[in-house]
Amino acid sequence: MNCKICGYEMPAETDICLNCGANQREIKSKMGWYAFLTYLYMPFLGLCAIFVGVIYMPNVALNLLNIIDKTLILKFTFLNLTEFKTLFLIAGLIEFAFASYYYYVAYSLLKYKRKSLSHLCALRVLYFVFYIAYMSAFIILSKNNISTSGYELTVFFRNIALLLVSVIIWLAINIKYFKNRKHLFIN
Repeated sequence: MNCKICGYEMPAETDICLNCGANQREIKSKMGWYAFLTYLYMPFLGLCAIFVGVIYMPNVALNLLNIIDKTLILKFTFLNLTEFKTLFLIAGLIEFAFASYYYYVAYSLLKYKRKSLSHLCALRVLYFVFYIAYMSAFIILSKNNISTSGYELTVFFRNIALLLVSVIIWLAINIKYFKNRKHLFIN
């Protein structure tokens, strides 16, 4: 049997690694959130980011609108403008970068890397910043090309507030969880 932390080959009858001192039973019994993040949540978000990145690619969203309902394309003709296509291209490429980062974080969690918590928190904060920047650019471009009411700004600020609360809760939960298990992340 190999240690789940350092990979050291241990005798079959022991639960304590002779190399790093990690208790293998403790790792198994108290790592439910870790397993969820590593094996399900991060890979799922990576797939979602790839999917969203593909949709952001210029003309893909317009083609999807055309497939869904031919009248929708007439309502969103402004999306054909160069500035929107550029915004979508940049957003799509950023989503692909986030997909890579999700898989990197899952890998660092899997290998019990010391910086896993930092990457997990940075990922959430970076996505929050990306959302604000993207939506701000979209609203600014929309204001120049279509007439909108103040409702869109209200929704935008409400979404930012909700996202900020979720980021704070996410950070608090993960910092507490991983600080209590920092002795496991020694690689």
